[in-house]
Amino acid sequence: MAKAQVVAEVMLSFLREYAEPSEVGIPEDRESETGFAFIFGGPYSAIDILTQRWGKQFPESVLMEAAKKLEDDGGTDWSPRFEEAKLQSMP
Repeated sequence: MAKAQVVAEVMLSFLREYAEPSEVGIPEDRESETGFAFIFGGPYSAIDILTQRWGKQFPESVLMEAAKKLEDDGGTDWSPRFEEAKLQSMP
C-alpha cells in the first residue's frame, strides 16, 4: 500500500473519533484560545492522539504526515466525538 493511501486511512480513522471544537464543543462566553468549551475532553493535539492510538501500527513518518495534514485542514486542537467520549468513559 502506498504511503499516501496509508496516511489517508489514518486520517479517516482519526476523524471518525475526533473533531474540531466547532463540531463538538459549545461556544464559551469568555475569551479562550479556541472560543469553545471541550465538553467531551481535550483539547488534544493530532500527533499525540495518533501516536497513542496508532503508534504501534504505523511508522512515525505516516503519523507525522497525517497530523500535519489534519492540522492544516482543521487546526491544532481536537476533541473526542460524543460516541468516542462515551467509549472512553466506560469501565
